[in-house]
Amino acid sequence: MRRPVILGVLAAVIVPLGAALAVLALAADGPKEMAEAPDVLIVQAGGTPFEGVDHITPANVDAVSCPTPVARNCRTVADAVAEALRTRQVRVKVLEAGQFKDRREVAAARMVVLASPAFFGNPSWRMFKFVDEVVWQFFALGGKRLDGKPFAALAIGHGEPGCASAIASMQRMVKSANGTAGPTVFVLAEHSDDEVRKRVARFAEDLVAAMKETR
Repeated sequence: MRRPVILGVLAAVIVPLGAALAVLALAADGPKEMAEAPDVLIVQAGGTPFEGVDHITPANVDAVSCPTPVARNCRTVADAVAEALRTRQVRVKVLEAGQFKDRREVAAARMVVLASPAFFGNPSWRMFKFVDEVVWQFFALGGKRLDGKPFAALAIGHGEPGCASAIASMQRMVKSANGTAGPTVFVLAEHSDDEVRKRVARFAEDLVAAMKETR
């Protein structure tokens, strides 16, 4: 009878201790350990780009491919923003929200851009997952590591109100961890290719200007 009791006591001690050590590790692995940290980290929560709605089938839809065509897909626009920043001599890295592994990259970057499709006025579940698994850890430490760090927001959708609501949601999440709201932009399915290029260029300029203000 003693063995189950002992194992239960050990589990009650070790599991919380492991969780506490994981959180404390966040305080230790500072930005200085990140080699060649980018100026801008873009965390995009987009899905597979499709040429048009007719190309989406029950077999290939991934629930986050919004909207079409390709030029209005979140992943495509995020890559376009990254390229626009590189032409302005800004070091930038694009990561998928669902595959984000190293929380230190958030702390090391001078600015973070959250890019997500807008679904029913909210960011995609992948963006919520990123916030739950990464941003929450900064919140658990009192937000000290994100104090003053600007977070920009990019939303892709079919309507302006939905995009505005998704952007506001992302801003609320980062503010909860003591981050600050940076530049925002949205791209709609109805926008022409030329309009998308203009918005991307203007957003890149806004990001560069915001970084200069935070030096």
